Amino acid sequence: MPIFKRLFLFFCEICKLIKQFAYLILNLFLDLFYDFIYGINTFAGYTFPQLNKFNDEVRYQPTPYLQLKRIKDHLNLSAQDIFIDLGCGKGRAVCFFSKFFDNKIIGLEHDNEIYKFLKANVKSLKKHTKIKLYNKDVSDYKFTNETIIFMYNPFGEKTLLKVIENINKSIKKIPRKVIIIYDMGNKYTLTQNKVFKLKRKIPNTNFYEWSN
Repeated sequence: MPIFKRLFLFFCEICKLIKQFAYLILNLFLDLFYDFIYGINTFAGYTFPQLNKFNDEVRYQPTPYLQLKRIKDHLNLSAQDIFIDLGCGKGRAVCFFSKFFDNKIIGLEHDNEIYKFLKANVKSLKKHTKIKLYNKDVSDYKFTNETIIFMYNPFGEKTLLKVIENINKSIKKIPRKVIIIYDMGNKYTLTQNKVFKLKRKIPNTNFYEWSN
């Protein structure tokens, strides 16, 4: 391979690494900034997750604020929408979206220790009365009229299958459009269901939009 071509490829790799590093620094800055502005602490640090019903829990990791902002810009929110975060951890997405939803916000977290951080973070918000929190396994949650369901790969396939089953039951009882915003940790499971269809990948995020 000619030396100039090798140098060019090497330069391209260096540029790629610099871009990735800059993106990480930007995310870290925004995460620190928004946590400070909201008066909360949603950073990871609790590394031993409590077992869930199907033993497929995932270690807590918050969604970067940059991705949350892009998801918010992508969604066409209405006053009637009800947002729920399944496996919401310390509540970063719950706190963030509470600034933009006029209606109810719901957060579910089964881990007792993480739930303590979640309650403290939500309580510190100026307007937290519209946020409803549950310390329970998501597979036991009975959906009613929720319209936007957010999941940042919080659990494994078995729990996800049960959650989708419960969502489908609620749609039969209360017909409505439901949007699932989901980081594609278990893409196979969602593609097998007959109710929700993949609509699009949300630009510049790891999330996809599914709806019935």
